[in-house]
Amino acid sequence: MNIPSSAQMDDEIDLENLPIVVVLDSGINFPSPFDQLVIEHWMPPLSPGGDRDHGTRVASRVSFAHMGQQLALSHCITPRARVIDCNILDGSVPENIIIQRIQKAVEAYHGVSKIYNLSANASLPIEGDEMSIIGFELDALQLKYGVQFVVSAGNHELWKTETSIDDILDDDDSRIAPPADSMLSIVVGAVTSEDHVGSLSGKNIIAPYSRRGPGFAGFSKPDMCAYGGTISLDGAGAHVPADMASLVLTTNATVEPDAGTSFTAPTVAGDLAEICNNTPNNDILLAKALLYHNAKPLWESDEMENEELAFAHNLYGRGIASVEDSKFSSPSRVTFLRTGSLNRLTKERVKIYMPEVLAAQVGRNVARVTVTCLTLPPVDRTKGSEYLGAFIRASLKKSHPDGRLLPVAQDYSEGRRKWDVCCQFTKTFTSFNSGDWQIWLELFSRWDEENLDVPYALVATIEDVSGTLDVYSEIQAQNRYQLANTLRIKIDA
Repeated sequence: MNIPSSAQMDDEIDLENLPIVVVLDSGINFPSPFDQLVIEHWMPPLSPGGDRDHGTRVASRVSFAHMGQQLALSHCITPRARVIDCNILDGSVPENIIIQRIQKAVEAYHGVSKIYNLSANASLPIEGDEMSIIGFELDALQLKYGVQFVVSAGNHELWKTETSIDDILDDDDSRIAPPADSMLSIVVGAVTSEDHVGSLSGKNIIAPYSRRGPGFAGFSKPDMCAYGGTISLDGAGAHVPADMASLVLTTNATVEPDAGTSFTAPTVAGDLAEICNNTPNNDILLAKALLYHNAKPLWESDEMENEELAFAHNLYGRGIASVEDSKFSSPSRVTFLRTGSLNRLTKERVKIYMPEVLAAQVGRNVARVTVTCLTLPPVDRTKGSEYLGAFIRASLKKSHPDGRLLPVAQDYSEGRRKWDVCCQFTKTFTSFNSGDWQIWLELFSRWDEENLDVPYALVATIEDVSGTLDVYSEIQAQNRYQLANTLRIKIDA
C-alpha cells in the first residue's frame, strides 16, 4: 500500500509540543515529511548501525495512532509523538553489549525523554525462578533515572507446528522471553484485531505468535496488550493479512501489514507518551498508573474464578489502553489522583468523596469503584524470588451512618498479590452511604535494610454504572479536590 504522494501531517499539530519516545532498535528512516518527527539519530561507539528497516516500522507505531483508519479517511496523518533514534541493534548482538548500549542511551537521553521502547527479545522463554540479567538491568535503569521501559512480550513460532491456539498456549515454549520478565517495565503482548481465514486466532484473541505469562516467580505478565497483525496459513504459505491494526510505515515510503509484539509494544509506548504529556510535571509513574487503571479488559470477570482471571491476565495483561479515559473524567465517571512515597513507619489515608446523588440511586450494581496503586520498589537480583524489596497494599473503606469506616471485602485476590508492583481492584456496590470514603495505603518491606521511601502513584475512580448521573458536579462542588488542569480531569465536552 503506497502512501499517497500528497500525504501531509496535520497542520494544526505543533510538533514541538509532541511528547518524545526513545526507540531502541535498528535505526529509523522516515520518508518526508514524516522525517520531521525524528529529532535526533544516535549510535553507540564502534557500531556500524542497523539497517533501519525494523526500527522504522517500530517507530511508526509510536508516532501514529490508528494509522490505517486515518489513511482510509484522508491523506492527512496526525502524529502523536516524536522519536529519538537510538540505533543499537546491528545484527546478532551479545546480551552484554546490548545492555551496555541501552545504558549509554539512557544516560544520554534521560533528561529529554522518560519513555524507552525496546522491541527485542531473547529467542528462548524465561525459566521463571530467577530474574534475567537484562530484565534486572532494565529495572535498575528505571530506578536510577526515573524512566519507563516499554518492552515486547516476544514472539514464538509454535504457530508453524500447532493446529490450535489452545495447543500453543499449553506449550511452555510460548512463555515470555527476556527482558519481558522485567518487573518495572511495561510488557506488551499482541491481540488479533480482526477475523482472518487461516489464522489460529480470531478477533480479540491473543495473536498466534504472541508470548504469554506467567512472568518471573509466577507474577502476571504481560502488563498490557495491543491490537496487531496476525499470521494466516493457506496454500501459498504463511502471510500477514492486511487490517487496520496491522499497518506499519516502511523505509520505502509505503504502508504494509506486519505482525509481531515488536509493533504492539510501540503502540503502548505512544499511548503512554500521550498520557504522560498531560500529567502534572510529566509524571511518568502517574501516567503508567493511569494507563493500567483505564485499560479495557477483553474478558467478562463477573462470573470468573480467580484462576480464570489469572489466566486471562497472563494472556492479555490488564487489557487494551484507553488514552481518552486516562486523560478525562466525565459527568458519570470521576477520577482522583495522588502521588507520594511511603516507608515502613508511614501510612496514607486518602479520602475520596462518594456523592449523595449516587448513593440515593435505587437498583442493583449502582456504583463502581476502581483503585490502582503503582509503586517503584527496590530490586536485588541476588535475592532470588525475593527480588522486590517492598510492596504497597491498598484497601478501601466505606462510610457508615454512625461515622465509622467499614472495610470493603474484595472479590478477587488476582491483582492484589503481595510483592507485586501494582495493587489493583474493582468493586461494584448496590447499597451504600455517601460521604468520605478512604483508601488506606500501607507499605511492607523486606531484606532488613534501612527505612527507604518508596514512591507510589494512586488512581481511584468513582463511576455511575448507568452512565446517566452527574456525579462530577457534586464532587466538584465539595471544593476540596484540586483540579489537575494539565491533566484535564474534567468533563470532556
